[in-house]
Amino acid sequence: MDIENSLQTALSFARDKIENLNLSERDRKVLVLGAAGAFVIIVLILFQAFSSINAKLEKQSNALSSQLKQIEQLKTEYYESKRKVSAIAGSMESTDQSLLSHMERILVKENIQRASFSINSRNPITKEHYEEVSVEVKIQKISLEKVLDVIHNIQTAPTFLKVSKFRMATRFDKPSLMDVSFKVSNFKFKQVI
Repeated sequence: MDIENSLQTALSFARDKIENLNLSERDRKVLVLGAAGAFVIIVLILFQAFSSINAKLEKQSNALSSQLKQIEQLKTEYYESKRKVSAIAGSMESTDQSLLSHMERILVKENIQRASFSINSRNPITKEHYEEVSVEVKIQKISLEKVLDVIHNIQTAPTFLKVSKFRMATRFDKPSLMDVSFKVSNFKFKQVI
């Protein structure tokens, strides 16, 4: 109501001033057209300002929506990665038996004579996120077929085992047999992400 009254007061004041100017009919029409033109220009400027603000807000809204989708995608990837790391960590955890007895069980299962092999524990290596427990295995007078069977049994064990530092040498006394040495490691995660 206050704005309406103020507008009416301003219009009547402008009308009184225009009537007091003693303008001709033609000058009055030009003045009214000029005022209408100024009003239209002001309305266009305000419309342009509001539409540019609206376009800017819409652009920001689209950008935020896109970022939200990326965050959702990253969240899904994070949970999938966490699930995979947990599964791997679970498969890396030692069974109730020690790595030394596990390796001995594999070699005995492959009918390798106890006098032909030795298994020595190595000091655990502690890293920031995991601990590596390992044993060194040496087998003498073994055929290539048996070596492959032993490695296959290690790789298909229910716990994750890594074979490294694999060395193989043919024997001079019997070339169909060889001496083999390798390191078998098991890993324990200290903390899952």
